[in-house]
Formats: sequence, C-alpha cells, structure tokens
Amino acid sequence: MLGLTKSAPVIFEDHPNCSNLLGRIDHQAYMGSLVTDFTLIKPGALHKANGGYLILDARKILINLIVGKRLKEPYRQVKYVLNLWSGRSV
Repeated sequence: MLGLTKSAPVIFEDHPNCSNLLGRIDHQAYMGSLVTDFTLIKPGALHKANGGYLILDARKILINLIVGKRLKEPYRQVKYVLNLWSGRSV
C-alpha cells in the first residue's frame, strides 16, 4: 500500500451567505413546537476549511454586505490580556 498523506482541505463556496459560511442550527417539529439538539448543528464553510483553504468569489461577498460585515467581525475584536502576577512569587 502506498503511503497516504493527509492534505489540507480545499473548500469552494459558490453561494456565500451567512448560513453557508458560518453554519446553522436546524430545527424539527415535535408536538407542535420546534426543537433542536446538538445533532442538528450544521457546520459552515469556514469550519469545514479549518486548517485548509476557503475559496470564495469576492464579488458575491461585496454584493451581500451582511456577509462581508460578518466575515470581518472577528478580526475587528481586539483582546487584551493583563498579566497581573508578572512572574513574581507571592
């Protein structure tokens, strides 16, 4: 048997909307109400391409302003970590 190498995933997303890129939570009708559980969580293209490549048509993202805003959101958040102990023993 030949040596198999695991390569990075390459995901093509033809319809880049929020649910296709970020994922969604599906629901089922049960006794007149909608219910959900962890088995109904569907990953988006960003999750599927984790550690690999996500190929998108930039024109489609620019047309859909909500998708463009959602994609930029994590990069705008700045987190500061304060090291209060600074390596000194107490």
